[in-house]
Order: sequence, then structure tokens, then C-alpha cells
Amino acid sequence: MALLPFALERLRGTVGIWTSTHESLPAARSGEVASELESLGYAAMWIPEAWSRESFTSAGLLLAATSSITVATGITNIWGRDAVSAANAARTLNAAYDDRFVLGLGVSHQPLVKGLRGHDYASPLEEMRQYLEAMNAAPMFAPEGDHEFAKVIAALGPKMLELGATLADGVHPYLVTPEHTALARSMVGDKFIGVEQAVVLDESHEVFLERAHDYLEIYTGLDNYRNSWRRLGFSDEDFVRGGSERLCAAMVVHGDADAVLAKVNEHRTAGADHVCLQVLGADLATIPWNEWRRLPRRNDTVTSIRVERALTQSPHVVWEELRHIERHVRWMHDAVSIAFDSDQREGVGTSFRCITKVGPITLLDAMTITTWVEKAAMGVEHHGVVAGRGVFTLSPRGTGTLLTWREDLLFPWWLGGPLGALVASPILRAIWRKNLDAFAATLT
Repeated sequence: MALLPFALERLRGTVGIWTSTHESLPAARSGEVASELESLGYAAMWIPEAWSRESFTSAGLLLAATSSITVATGITNIWGRDAVSAANAARTLNAAYDDRFVLGLGVSHQPLVKGLRGHDYASPLEEMRQYLEAMNAAPMFAPEGDHEFAKVIAALGPKMLELGATLADGVHPYLVTPEHTALARSMVGDKFIGVEQAVVLDESHEVFLERAHDYLEIYTGLDNYRNSWRRLGFSDEDFVRGGSERLCAAMVVHGDADAVLAKVNEHRTAGADHVCLQVLGADLATIPWNEWRRLPRRNDTVTSIRVERALTQSPHVVWEELRHIERHVRWMHDAVSIAFDSDQREGVGTSFRCITKVGPITLLDAMTITTWVEKAAMGVEHHGVVAGRGVFTLSPRGTGTLLTWREDLLFPWWLGGPLGALVASPILRAIWRKNLDAFAATLT
């Protein structure tokens, strides 16, 4: 796994908040929001830059009011300042505030870039490429000139995701599903993925739809998001202003804290390092103090185990072997047998049972495939004694493939709960590494 800048490493496996509500307070008091989120145990506060405060100035106010929470921009508009200014501002904030600043960059949208700022929006991908290259070469003749800083980019499509992997430290996808998170993981390899997830907590279905429609009102008119949603299987009929009910349900999680936690875990299993929750309240100016206090901040009971194997074969070749579920017993040392419960043998909705044996413990693991992206990702939900989610992701590496296997598991009390997970994790990790070695042997 690549070693990320410290500001990102500390965010792995955490939950943050994405909000603009601090801008409803006078500038001198905006840090009160960050201070409250810090006291609640959130790992990060993500802030936008559009019609209101300049992002670096705003981040400085929030950092000055706190001592441990990370402040991230989601996003800083690349047309708002040149690349040298952005790089050096990020260096200064990280040096001054103990590496608690993450610079999220984005190309924004034509109405904001051309209409508000007066720039040409003809080739945003190339603009981002040149901007990142200039940042990476930016000089700074100050004590913090060599200080490391973390930068991620807003990325939805394959080409922007690739830029996030090659010229930045990762990506910050916005308004996406766990299926997109799995695709992003396959594209960025072991770089950072920090996903935004909108939330309506506990309200009625009518209130949920009202808030989701209001939230999607602007975005359904923007080509960037429409194109992203088309790649996820949505169509023009979903893009009515405010979005169809289907789009609302996919983009905004509705329910109690457990429902939100379940969605967070879906993103984690699909490959997210960090999930930032955006609470949709009664309006944009009302700070959702109560909702923030009720949302999940940590998930200490879920254990994440990740192993990976570099393969010389292409993703196409690797996928053609991996897609055959019934063959997994050939290379999984802990799998005794596999039996299908569904008529289908591949794709989302396929269900099967696997008898596993680790030492003296034999378990029945019932699974349903929840993610299936050809040549990129296969994810399952576990319904057995040990619940949770798992995913295989295939990331191109030159002419070969990096195969990553991640499981987010909840151990029952009679298997020791969190303590049992602590004992089992290194054992399972060792077994699964051997499994991937055995899988590699099947390809030769």
C-alpha cells in the first residue's frame, strides 16, 4: 500500500462531515462549527468554495479554532488562483497546523467558471492536468517550502480518476454510489478515496424527498453529474430538475443512524478510505447540530482486512478467472465448498453458500453479490455468522494488474466480538495472502 501524506493517512477508516453551514456564522465565529465537530469525534470537516468564502482563508479560520480535526476543501476551485499560490498556501497551512489540512481541488462547473469568474471552460480535464503539474513543480522560498501537503481532486469519470492516481494523492468523489466507489478504487489503485454521502436523518418519506429534490436541483442541470449518473445506469428521465425518486434514493441515504452506518460501510467495502457525510437539513443556513450528534462517527465493531497481490496478467485475464465463483474453492484454502442458491452464476443478485474452515472452526457463509463491474470489481454481502461485506478490485498496473481483496466484517459476540476480530485478523490476513498466491498460480 502506498504511503500517503500524513494528513490523508490519518483519515483512513474514518468518518467526516461535509458542510457549508459554517458560512452562516460571522467569519470570526465560523470556527465554532469545526470545534463542535472535533468534540464529537469526527475526523474531518470538508468545506466547499463557490459563492461564499475563499477556501484557504476559511480553512485557516477553522484550523485556528481546533487542535486535532482535519480541515479539507471539497473543493477549491482551480480557477480561483494559480497553481503556485495554491501549492504554497497548502504548504503553509499544513506547516502551521500539524498537517491537518487536505487540499481538495476541482474544475467546478461552467456556470461558476465562465458565468461567475469569466474563464474559458473548454477543456477542464487538460486544465486540471496542467494545474497539477504546475503545483508539483511549484517553488517556495520559505521555511515550509519543502513541507509535504496532501492534495486530492474531485473526480467522477475515468480520465479524471486517472489524473487523481497519477498526479495527485487521490480523489474526492461527490454524489456517487458505492458502485462508483468500487470503480474509483479500480482506477486509482492504493491512492486515497474520500467519498461524500448525503444524508436525511429520521425524517418522513415526504420530508426526505423534499430535501433530496432541493439538494439535487442544481446538480441535475450540470453535465458533469449527468454524465456520471449515465455511467451508473441512470437515464434522462432521472434528470428532471431535482431528480427522480430513483435518483434521490440512490444519492441520498434516508433513515436512522444504523441506515447511515450501513451506507458508510457499503462505501468502505467498495474501497473508500474515508466517508464524509453531508446532512441535508431544513435549509442551507441552518447548522444541523442535533443530527451531527446522532450520526455514526466511528465504527469500532467492524474489522477491515485488506490484502493485495501484483499480477503480471492484464485485468481482462484476471477477471476471466475471478468471475467464476465455483472455481474459488480451487485457490481459497479456507473454502471447503460452494453451492449456489440462485439460478444465475454471476452478476449482481447472485447468491451462494460457502462452507469455510479455519483451524477447528467451520462456518457457513451465505453471500450475495452486490457489486459487479466487468474487469474492475466484484463485491459481496455476507449474511452468515460473520456478517459484513467484501470486495475484489482489479487495478491496471502497466501491462499487469493489482488485485486487492478487502473485507469489512462484524464478528458475533460468541466469536469474541471485537476482541475475537483482533485475534482473527492477522490469521485471516495470512490465509488470504496465501489464497491470492494460489490464485496467481492458476493464471500461469
